[in-house]
Amino acid sequence: MRQTHLHTKSFKGVLRQRKKSLSTSTSQVTREPTHLFNHHIYSNIAMAFAGTWETVKTENVKEFLLAAGSPPERAENAAAAKTTVTCTRDGDYYVLKAVGPKGGVIEHKFIPGQEFTEEFGPIGKKRQSIATIDGNKLTIKGVEAGTVVETREVNGDEMVLSLSKDGVGVVGKKHFKRA
Repeated sequence: MRQTHLHTKSFKGVLRQRKKSLSTSTSQVTREPTHLFNHHIYSNIAMAFAGTWETVKTENVKEFLLAAGSPPERAENAAAAKTTVTCTRDGDYYVLKAVGPKGGVIEHKFIPGQEFTEEFGPIGKKRQSIATIDGNKLTIKGVEAGTVVETREVNGDEMVLSLSKDGVGVVGKKHFKRA
């Protein structure tokens, strides 16, 4: 525990020194320390989420999507779809790529804590979202109030995607196993 505390103190010192040594350009001052900080904090997600995941079962996905306003045919197709999700890292970016049974692809590419444009769900809409990481949980939610929240949690070789929305009384879940 003490070593971790000392490491954190020295890391903060490195950030302060880097910030001072950079030119006064705003983009450089804010970009470099954020990059270092994000890499330090979020490096474990690569280990937890990395790889390919295959759907093994769903719970209440159709019911959730219908209650959230999806057209019935799309809600039914999304609930029945056996998707394969690949989680990778591309520099600062995390990439989640979902491939459906008919070859349709939805890709989320983001830097944790920064706003990004996301195409989501069976509706095919786009929204501005923010991804956050807390241990083995990855949460993606729209920046506007009242949008769907996607939470992925990894426990060993299982990943559970939970879909929730304020005002919707049911949570949809998709369970994945590491391929």
